[in-house]
Amino acid sequence: MNKHLKLIPCVALCLVALLVLSGAALAQGTLFVEGDKVGIGIDIPLYDLHVYNSSSSANLWVEGASSGAMEFVDGDAPANQGIAQFLSNGGLFRIRGINDAANAQTVAGISLELGTGDVGVGTTGPALRLEVEDTSTNGAILRLQNGDGTCDLDPNAGGLTWSCSSDLSLKSNVRPADTRAMLENLLDMSLYDYEVTVSGDRRVGFIAQEIQENHPDRVSADEDGTLMVQQPEAAELLGAVQALHTMVTDLQQKVTELEAELARERAN
Repeated sequence: MNKHLKLIPCVALCLVALLVLSGAALAQGTLFVEGDKVGIGIDIPLYDLHVYNSSSSANLWVEGASSGAMEFVDGDAPANQGIAQFLSNGGLFRIRGINDAANAQTVAGISLELGTGDVGVGTTGPALRLEVEDTSTNGAILRLQNGDGTCDLDPNAGGLTWSCSSDLSLKSNVRPADTRAMLENLLDMSLYDYEVTVSGDRRVGFIAQEIQENHPDRVSADEDGTLMVQQPEAAELLGAVQALHTMVTDLQQKVTELEAELARERAN
């Protein structure tokens, strides 16, 4: 019998013995096996795979002929949803889903252009610093949520549509709004035409220091102390329009009454 074939049973038994080691550490350089945990650079691994490096060099280096890639497989996931791939290629870092059967990309995932810092969600080639894309739908593609509520953003051909949570169950002390006060508050906020120092763009807006004097609740400061103004909400603008409508309706009623009285006097 071929002497190489005779070695196969011995090698197999050695491998089995190595895999079932439990309770004792097996060390080869910086590789340690402790029970069912493997440590690299640490002799008492705390996790299934524990990599430790006390120097300033990289803990993990993945390299391929044209790209570096890692794949994580979830055996309990539905078909075609069980593989997540982390890929670095040509200055692009990408996290995407892989089709189990066809080994093809199923979704664009998240992309980071390492050279520019541009981030893409749902696209492999972000054109701006942050691009969120989903051409499979014509509905909302961005959601913002905090402890107060949720807002969804739907881009349209003519502009942006925001839909925000407004359920009665989220509110307390509900009472009719004072639309006249809204109008007066808005009229108290002076508008200025100005030029942005950095870009030179022409804009119309507020001066934070001036708003802070009469409406301090609308002004806050960022990390470096630069003042920011809370912009009027759509509901405030609508309230001001409603107040103006009421005022105009009252004036029209008075004009109608005066015209009728004047007509009666002329008739006499």
